Amino acid sequence: FPSHDTTAGTSYALLVNNFSANTGFTLTFNTNNPNGGTFVGPNPQISSSSLTICAGGTVVYDALSSQNCANVSWNFTQNASPSLAPGFGPHTVTYANPGNYTAILNGIDQNGCQSVDFVNVSVNATVQVNIIPFDTICSGSAFNQSISSVPTGASFTYSTSSNTNISGATNGTGSSINQILTNSSTVNQNITYYVNASLNSCSNLDSCIVTIRPLIDPLFNPLGPYCLGFSPTPALPTQSLEGITGNWNPSSINTQQLGNFTYNFTPDIDQCAIIVTGK
Repeated sequence: FPSHDTTAGTSYALLVNNFSANTGFTLTFNTNNPNGGTFVGPNPQISSSSLTICAGGTVVYDALSSQNCANVSWNFTQNASPSLAPGFGPHTVTYANPGNYTAILNGIDQNGCQSVDFVNVSVNATVQVNIIPFDTICSGSAFNQSISSVPTGASFTYSTSSNTNISGATNGTGSSINQILTNSSTVNQNITYYVNASLNSCSNLDSCIVTIRPLIDPLFNPLGPYCLGFSPTPALPTQSLEGITGNWNPSSINTQQLGNFTYNFTPDIDQCAIIVTGK
């Protein structure tokens, strides 16, 4: 078929009524570059803020780059809010659930001709941080916590709040925290660990407040002196003046020997008390 010059605004029809069904045929348009002709019709074009987001996030669309479009309409498919919209935009669309979505733009020119453009949107699941919200330890003990995520596979970073009475708390990375924290004051002190989880370009933040109790120095009323052979055998107190319980070594006072003797008091666990020595 010979080449043919076209005139803008003129409609043309091509009828092929004699061809081989075995070999077919090829039609080529616009070979006279750079002065080749073009087809007049709508050319809708989608612009978007992002095509990969997290569930609950938004994408801003517009059709301002479209050509030869007298009007456009949008179909953001189900589970998008809104799911439909008219006009060139911009339109802000929220995707509440993870999944793959398609945004479709339909363009119509002044003659009623239509054409479409589309983009695919990937919505990733939000990530949840799993860490206990509160913990209490004794000064000089380890704050030891494991961190996990839903879905699994997130990477973690953590940072700490500031407290001049607490030492040993540092920022870090990884799925566990193991730090020895010391309280230099005489009252309970708090520090917060802020944990950030990242997975598939989505992130989330959670925290754990750690209370560090100061160590108590158990106090006792003085005992003795006792006379040699004193009877009955004097009893060692079962708890300190602060109510700290524990065990003595030796376990009893021996008044059958002459001299000065040392007794060690070891507090029971989880009382934040230190070992004391008395004579």
